Amino acid sequence: DVREGADVDKYGINTTPGTTNMTTALSNAATDSAAGLGNVIIRSTIRVTANTSLPAGATLEFKQGGVITVDSGITLTINSKLIAPHAQIFSGSGTIVLATQPGKVEAVYTEWWGAIPDGTTNNYTAMQAAITAAPTGGVVQLLNGTYKFNTGLLITKSLTFRGMNRTSTSILYSGASNAITLDDDDTDIYLSDFTLEHDGTAQNGIYVKSIHTWIERVKIWPQTVGFSNACILTRSGGTPGTQILDLKLKDVYLLNDDTSLTPIGIQADWVVNLVLDQVWFENFVTSAIFGHASAQIGGL
Repeated sequence: DVREGADVDKYGINTTPGTTNMTTALSNAATDSAAGLGNVIIRSTIRVTANTSLPAGATLEFKQGGVITVDSGITLTINSKLIAPHAQIFSGSGTIVLATQPGKVEAVYTEWWGAIPDGTTNNYTAMQAAITAAPTGGVVQLLNGTYKFNTGLLITKSLTFRGMNRTSTSILYSGASNAITLDDDDTDIYLSDFTLEHDGTAQNGIYVKSIHTWIERVKIWPQTVGFSNACILTRSGGTPGTQILDLKLKDVYLLNDDTSLTPIGIQADWVVNLVLDQVWFENFVTSAIFGHASAQIGGL
């Protein structure tokens, strides 16, 4: 039925949504969508049990209650355009990989994996899944609210990770080690428009090992428990070939309200072209330590 689109439930008998294997039905619906037979309509829980790639010419449209669940060890690659609400549309322990083609996915939302920004729910799995699924050069968009997570986030590709603004979007880390790690030699990572809070036992807020990194309009404010080492730390002990190139901070607030700890605001080592523009430090015994770094500083 072209008017209704390529409704997945019409391509197979989804006897028990979430349990019945609908891999072939989804694939066939996407093939027809790519051929011009309307959007792939997902209105129930569609289970995928085998590695599957959906074509670029298709459009997946999620209706209320529509979810794709992917089995453990399985990868669903979606090259198609997505039309989806800010609600859960993916589940299961398998992997979602979203399109790299421009215009297919304008932004990836953690809510697609069930994130609830209420300051209480542990959203680590949803947040990391969104980061993993986002295409290289894509955007992970956080909405208003506080996203709590208890395991450090790892970004391993060129990516924008942003909130709405640092007043209305917060991420609250309750774990150990580092809240966010920007991995070795990954390039063009952009963090913006959120506040990073902390009530765990972490050493550092943002651990930068990437190159060409931009942090803008971010507040790092561990109000309850401070970071024990630094709000922002770069990879240390570098040598030529392992140095960090281009770390830029603009309009960044670093605050420490935990008087029992004496963290450093920024500890930057082996950074070539460190730019600090309008960076504010508050309540630090040591605001910044620079070692083997070439820095341009303005507006501190």
